[in-house]
Amino acid sequence: MTKTISFSTVGLKFHKDQNVNIDDYISSLIGKTVILQHDTDNIDSHAIAVTLDGKIIGYVRRNDIDENNIYGYIMGCYHHSHIAKFVAASSMYKSIITEVNFSDITPMAEKEEPIEFYWGIDAFKPEPIEEWRELKRVMNSMLTLLHLKACNVSNMRPLIDIFKNLAVLGYSREFYDDRQELCRMLGNCADKDVAKMQIEVASISTTICDNGNRIKSYRNICHEIEKIIKHNLESGSVNIFRKDVEIMINKMPKDFRVNMNYEMTFHNFLYYKKLPQNILLNYLYAIVLNRMINKDQNNHDSIRNYIVGPYKDGWMNFIRESIEGNNITTIGCTMRAYVNCGVLSSAPYRQMVNTFGNIGNDDSYHKGFNKYKDKSLKVYYDYMCNIIESRKKNHMQ
Repeated sequence: MTKTISFSTVGLKFHKDQNVNIDDYISSLIGKTVILQHDTDNIDSHAIAVTLDGKIIGYVRRNDIDENNIYGYIMGCYHHSHIAKFVAASSMYKSIITEVNFSDITPMAEKEEPIEFYWGIDAFKPEPIEEWRELKRVMNSMLTLLHLKACNVSNMRPLIDIFKNLAVLGYSREFYDDRQELCRMLGNCADKDVAKMQIEVASISTTICDNGNRIKSYRNICHEIEKIIKHNLESGSVNIFRKDVEIMINKMPKDFRVNMNYEMTFHNFLYYKKLPQNILLNYLYAIVLNRMINKDQNNHDSIRNYIVGPYKDGWMNFIRESIEGNNITTIGCTMRAYVNCGVLSSAPYRQMVNTFGNIGNDDSYHKGFNKYKDKSLKVYYDYMCNIIESRKKNHMQ
């Protein structure tokens, strides 16, 4: 039996290393044979890498994986890999239409684990942040206008603009499904000017998948949840005890408990789980509550206490921004620059974890901190020193 599937290969970043235009790069790939492989190192357990000459040059679009069970087919293949072919440039994404033939391949059936979560504070139920409520209202408005064929540029443009600003905050399964439906309906719209908006919606995937954008959005969500919790505490409507939070954390599935302390990667882990919003809220509230309860305990042992001189708040914000999105070795190198430039008296790993969460393993941190003169780190170290010295001059003016 012939089973040919067409899908989009997205995330084409290799062209940047070759200093070529993305459209020219895509054109050069048409007709080439590639290998699809299960990417076991990806935070998304269903990620399928598209490789050429042994290098990852893109990924199978996640929506195509879900709709066509490509993950199941690949897991049913020898070495969880299979050949495919680039056939055309996509008109909607900066991506490549790719075809794969799964003839005589039996897809592996994946056991669906039930998603459960225990919530132990009866007087206090998690509620969505205001941005999620607005995002839902905007999405419902757009889908309704498209469904009833009542849309035009005048009533869609304001909604699209709001949607583009808020989309990176959409972590739930419902939002993911609605975003795919919005893209489909825009493409089928009879009003050509409205149909062109499909390209804008499709391009949002790039923004959402950017690691820096996603970690900022995750922190923003947690910050808004913390404000809601504090409001409830200050109003006296609820009491929260450490033992209740500990019970909730222990009721989380193991993979959540293991990953929740690694803030630099947990936002990706959570996004690709695509949890229903009610379950997602339970997890996020439990994580924020846990952080709030432990915050006072860790404040006395913060990296802030190692800042030399005044402007501690300013330096703390600057340090947080400079390590954001970096791997643990680069973070170690960055902190060495702060020490050598006289901003910090020291930057112990334990205090870094207390302050910024579980940023990674201590061996990799100390490698970056102690071997900053190595060729692979020296350029970045010098770059950070220049930025820090410039910042110090601005403080002195």
